[in-house]
Amino acid sequence: MATFHLPITCANIAGSTNFKVKYRLMGDSVWTSYLIAPATDVTILIPSDSPTSVLLNNRIYDFQVQNLNGADNPLSLISQNIVFTAPVLTISPTATTVGYSFNNLSVDIDSYTVQLTTVLNPGTIIESHSLVPTTFPETISDTFTGLTSLTGYRLIVTPVANTFSESFIYTFTTVAIDSCPSVLSATATLTPVIT
Repeated sequence: MATFHLPITCANIAGSTNFKVKYRLMGDSVWTSYLIAPATDVTILIPSDSPTSVLLNNRIYDFQVQNLNGADNPLSLISQNIVFTAPVLTISPTATTVGYSFNNLSVDIDSYTVQLTTVLNPGTIIESHSLVPTTFPETISDTFTGLTSLTGYRLIVTPVANTFSESFIYTFTTVAIDSCPSVLSATATLTPVIT
């Protein structure tokens, strides 16, 4: 269940009895509303007795607030918010590459930025890829090449939805370079050279 932290900007007018909080999925025509006590800052957690008791993660919601004090007060401007969850990555490192894949989080995700850094130097981006999903819930796959064996790396995955984004970090270590197999048994015959 998504929990939204929404700063309320409308003034607590004298005689306020409640604020009406309205919410909907971005662009939907139907709003759901409920009442809260007057405050300047509130965490929007839809009550369990609400007809829509669960907000969806990775979806953009519109919010509006109205001050109720017996007068017909205007609604606030629409504000938006989203709660991202970390994509579940499958990471497959080799000695010099890393393949990774994850499912697109929602229809509201516009793109993903994936950056590669080393664990020892996390502030230096080695390479960055921009991935654009085409459908939901498609699997997104990509690969970074040119890595060094037995090195710790970080993948920084950033989903972007409208103006919102959040980064999630995954670490992995590349494997050793394949070497020639050890000789299990060997015999040698010395032959004298006569000159």
